[in-house]
Amino acid sequence: KWNIALAIVPDEEVGGKYGAGYLARKNLLKIDALLVADSSSMGLVVGASGIIHGKIKIKGVQGHAGYIIGTENALHKAISFLNALREFITIRSVKQSVLKNPPQLNIPNLWGRFTLTWIKTPNSQDEIYNMVPGEVTVGFDMRLIPEEEVEDALKELLAYFEMTKHKTGIHDVELEIVKKVNGWMTNPNSKFVNEALKLLEETTGRKMPVMGMLGGNDGSWFREKNIPIISFGVWDEKSKIHGVNESASLKRIQELKKFIIKLATEME
Repeated sequence: KWNIALAIVPDEEVGGKYGAGYLARKNLLKIDALLVADSSSMGLVVGASGIIHGKIKIKGVQGHAGYIIGTENALHKAISFLNALREFITIRSVKQSVLKNPPQLNIPNLWGRFTLTWIKTPNSQDEIYNMVPGEVTVGFDMRLIPEEEVEDALKELLAYFEMTKHKTGIHDVELEIVKKVNGWMTNPNSKFVNEALKLLEETTGRKMPVMGMLGGNDGSWFREKNIPIISFGVWDEKSKIHGVNESASLKRIQELKKFIIKLATEME
């Protein structure tokens, strides 16, 4: 009933530009619908989060930690600036998606997120204790709800970043965006979703919710193709995603295999 294309791509965790992104940009896949086999196994995913990654650089004046006159400690400035910027977490959290979260979460719907993820100074690598850092660089991960446009979210971030400069009086700060990717969403009431859900429940023997995905995946590259996109994968509550001893069970892998076969052979 269907012409099937299987795409195995290597680089989703670092953006997907040369894997799924290449296939989408070059129109190498002529497809009417897409299953991204990279998500939770606890429901049928019909939308994934957009992503903005970036760096914040706070500048000071380097010098000797014992002779601090004339120095300007970029790390001390960073503490004040980042503490004020943390209020942006609350602003992001009020962005609520129409899509539901996985059922094990107490928060009913997907929400916007902003997280500081790493910090570096020139002293960090060699653990230099007696030098006042002249620059601090901080990384962040910002998550968009599936229906949010990445450019709108970016404007919101830039506006708050500028306001934080004026609020703290710290102006030697730069913002660099290193990645921006839209999320994606398929109408949860569409025929394709309803048929896929029926087949999925037959496969697993479980009553499945239709839900969104807190992470992002390669479905984003096909967002502009105007095709229905769904996701189902092998993660479950025991997988410890990006944690110590990350894993997937053989049972979930077998379920995914059977679901793909059903989609290919029984989908109307």
